[in-house]
Amino acid sequence: ATCRAAIDLLKEYPDFQFTQGEAHIYRWVEAEDPETWAEIQRFIAEGRWHVVNGMVIQPDMNLPQGESFVRQALLGKGYFWEKLGVDVRVAYCVDSFGHAGTLPQILHKCGFDYYVFMRPGPHEKDLPSQVFWWQSPDGSRILTYRIPGSYETGRLADYGPHVGQALAAMPHQLGETMCFFGVGDHGGGPTREQIEQLRMLARQREDIDLRFSHPEAYFNAIAPQAFNLPVVQDELQYHAVGCYSVNSPLKRMHRQAEGALLLAERLACLAALWADKPIPLAELNQMWWTLLFNQFHDTLGGSCIKPANDEAIMALGQVILGA
Repeated sequence: ATCRAAIDLLKEYPDFQFTQGEAHIYRWVEAEDPETWAEIQRFIAEGRWHVVNGMVIQPDMNLPQGESFVRQALLGKGYFWEKLGVDVRVAYCVDSFGHAGTLPQILHKCGFDYYVFMRPGPHEKDLPSQVFWWQSPDGSRILTYRIPGSYETGRLADYGPHVGQALAAMPHQLGETMCFFGVGDHGGGPTREQIEQLRMLARQREDIDLRFSHPEAYFNAIAPQAFNLPVVQDELQYHAVGCYSVNSPLKRMHRQAEGALLLAERLACLAALWADKPIPLAELNQMWWTLLFNQFHDTLGGSCIKPANDEAIMALGQVILGA
C-alpha cells in the first residue's frame, strides 16, 4: 500500500522523489502486485524512485555475526542488481538500536560508500558532527550521516522547525543537508498534505534551496568537501539497551540457526569436492532469506509482539532443521 501511494504521488507531482529500501519488501511487491512492480521499475528508470539499504531488511546491527551482515548485502544487493539494475551504494539502517564498531569494514567491503542512521540520538551519543567518517579498527571508513530529529514526521502541521533543525545540524564546512519526512513508522510514506506543505515552505524560504531529493544525491553533493570531516572510531551506542537482555529463546534460536546454516554450507562444499554431490544452492539461499528476514531489528531486538516473536522462533527452527 505504501508503494502504491508513492506511485500515485509521483504521477501527481513531477518534482517529488521517493526513497525505499529492503529487498524483502520488493520481493513481496514483485510476487503479489505485478502492476505496482512495473510502475516501480518505470520510476527507477526515470530517476525518481531511489533504492537504499541494499540489504534483505533493516537488521539489528549488533547481534548478528559478521557473516550474516555480509549475506544481508550479498542477497540484498544481488537482488536489486538482478531485478532492477541498481547498484545500491547507500546502507540505510535508520531504526536499528545501535551499530557495532566493526560495521564500516563490512559495509565498505560489501560495496557501500555511505551509511545513514538515526539511533543513538544526540542525547545518547555525542558525536563531533552530523556527518562524519565512521572508521573500523582495520582502517576502513564510510561516510556516515545521523538524521537530525527523526526520519518520520507523522501529521506535523508546521515543517518550518523540522527543516530548521536539519539546517542547524549542518556542519559549517558543508552547504547541503538532508531533512527526512513522511508518516512513518510502520509504513505510510509521505502524504499529499506533507508534499504541499513542503512546496509552500520552499516558496516562502528564499534563503535556502529546499527540494525533493534522495540520500545518494546528497552524499554525491558533499563528497568534494567531505575530506575534512571528522573521523569517528567507535561504536554507535546506546539506544534501547533493554532489548539486548530480553527474549532469550529467540536470540538463542537465532544464533543456533546462524551456526547450523554456516555448517551446512561447509559440509555441502566438502560433499561437492569429495563426493561430486551438487550443492543445493537454491535451498541454502532460501534458508538465508528466512534467517536474514528474522534479523529485522524489532524482531531480533525483542521488541515485537508475542505472535510475531512466536512466528520468528518457528521460522528459525525450520532453518535449523532444514540445515
